[in-house]
Amino acid sequence: MIELAALPDYYNDDYVLLSDIMTPAEKTQAEVAYISRMLQVGLGTRILDLGCGYGRIAHELALAGAVVTGIDLVPAMIEKARSRAERDGLSIDYRIGDMVRLVGLSGFDAAIMWFFSFGYGDDRNHAKILKAACGALKKGGFLLLDQYNTHVLAAENHPSLVDRGESLVIHKPVPDLEAGRWGVERVVVKDGTIHRSRFSCRCYTPPELRAMCLAAGFRDVRFVSEESNEYLPASRKLVAIALK
Repeated sequence: MIELAALPDYYNDDYVLLSDIMTPAEKTQAEVAYISRMLQVGLGTRILDLGCGYGRIAHELALAGAVVTGIDLVPAMIEKARSRAERDGLSIDYRIGDMVRLVGLSGFDAAIMWFFSFGYGDDRNHAKILKAACGALKKGGFLLLDQYNTHVLAAENHPSLVDRGESLVIHKPVPDLEAGRWGVERVVVKDGTIHRSRFSCRCYTPPELRAMCLAAGFRDVRFVSEESNEYLPASRKLVAIALK
């Protein structure tokens, strides 16, 4: 299992440079449209983006008129997010921080944890994150959280290779279905050196996630997929909508 302190080794410049392949613009636009629809985002909607990374989703939500606060543990990601927001004249409150300790953050209309933002560390840490997220929302606010279906991903379990000319990048899936975890090892070959990094993410089942959300203080939880209004065993992604 990856320790939280090791996340900066994976979420670094190599990760950002590959973003056009992993999360191309059309994918981001589709995801933002989905998030906006599910949360009924409008002008002035206050959104807390937990695990915001370099601001891929937060930036687009701000462009749509939302008032966004983004939290991420990795300083380099926040630095890139701030630079991009400044370049485009957006006022986004980006903060370096742990999702467990959301000091001074409250009254949000919605919170999101999107695209491998939730699941690092152990179950106890995840329970604390959900409790903190609930505490940051106003009554009637929603948490939107996505997780991948490990069994569907396992069927696609094959390495991928990206040749960037100046570097060669290999992504190797590292599943642990018994533990309900999905991981990836990344190997970057550049300038005659090899650098390895990896992450491991806990992917919960609907009953597990429901129990955790209710224990964290949410009143109700429902599950859908990006493809339909219901989550099925064959769905690639689980989307949880938790009501405070």
